[in-house]
Parts: sequence; structure tokens; C-alpha cells
Amino acid sequence: MFDTYGRKCNSRFFVNYGFCLDENKADNEAVMKFKMDEKCPLYSEKLQQLKRSSPLFEHQVPASLKRLNVLQMLRYLRFIFADESDLNRLFSQSEHQFNPLSKRCEKGVLLAIRQAADEGLAQFETSLDDDNGILETLEMFSNHRNAVIMRRGEKQVLHWWKGLTEYSLPWLDLNPIAFRRKLKELINTTTRTDGYDTYIIDVLSQIC
Repeated sequence: MFDTYGRKCNSRFFVNYGFCLDENKADNEAVMKFKMDEKCPLYSEKLQQLKRSSPLFEHQVPASLKRLNVLQMLRYLRFIFADESDLNRLFSQSEHQFNPLSKRCEKGVLLAIRQAADEGLAQFETSLDDDNGILETLEMFSNHRNAVIMRRGEKQVLHWWKGLTEYSLPWLDLNPIAFRRKLKELINTTTRTDGYDTYIIDVLSQIC
């Protein structure tokens, strides 16, 4: 008889079942915390529309662009950084659409993600490299090792999102002609293995 634990983050495997997977990159998740700044366009109106008294919000997401919770995070961030014209575009989309709104807005989204990833990584006392070294010294299947694997998975997700922003932000500074030329080169060479190229080709190409 066989059963499956399903696709889950290592934190859920560890808490619920007492083990972690050494390689679970596709399904590990990390919490990204954001704050809507008072300088954001239409700040008060947005708080009212969200029915929130606090500008703080968070999303738990994997290192992927294809999961629904990631698309919801991106839509939420685009709402936060949208000006009036961006909001008109956003509200014309269906609830299942998560298209970018403008270069200015998407740059705000990427900068917020980078800041959230940096702040998340700063909460740990050890680095990703530290954890990789520590794992080599720990007994297989021990609780200590499982705990390190779990926290390493969260760091891998945060590093993935930080990497996405560092890869993508320079594209937004290109003029339209340079962007299209570089995009054509990317399409001809990419294998889309890490998701970063997918973001450029499928997302940024809509607004650049």
C-alpha cells in the first residue's frame, strides 16, 4: 500500500510529519512582509478600499511565478503602487488576470520585493552558505538537521526572489528599442529554467 504526503513546504513536512526533504525547492515557501508607504499614490483611499487600518501585509510564497498565491501577491503589490491611470487598467482586468500595469508601477513592485527579501534574510542569524556547511556536520534524519534544512529552504526562496529583482530591474531602465533588441536575443537563447527569463518575456514585455 502506498500513500502520498502531497506537495508541501518543508516547514509543513517538519511540523506535521517530523521530516524534511533535502531538495524541495519547488515547494518550499517563505513569508514576504510588505508595508504600504504613505507616499504611495492614493494611500488613504487604498487603505479604505482594502478595509484595513494597518498598511502592513504579508504573503507566503514559493520560488516560482506560476503559483496562484504568487500571482495574488503580485496583483496586491501592483495595487499598492498603482496611480490613478494604473488603477483603471487594474480594475478593467478580471479577478483572474494579473497583468502588469506600467513600468513605474512594476519597478515599485520589484523594489518592494527586494526589500522584503533582504529584511527576511536579515532575520536569520546564519547565512545560506552557513547552513550548507552546518548540514555536512549533522547526523542524517536528526531533528537538528531537519530544522536546518527547513530554515535553509526559506532562505533559498528569499534569495530566489531577490535574484529576480536584481535580474529584472535593469531591463526597466532600457529604452523601448534597446529592450526589444535584448528581448529578441533572450528569446532566441533562453531555456527558461529558472523563471527569471519567463518574467522578462511574459511580464515585462507587456509594458516595455
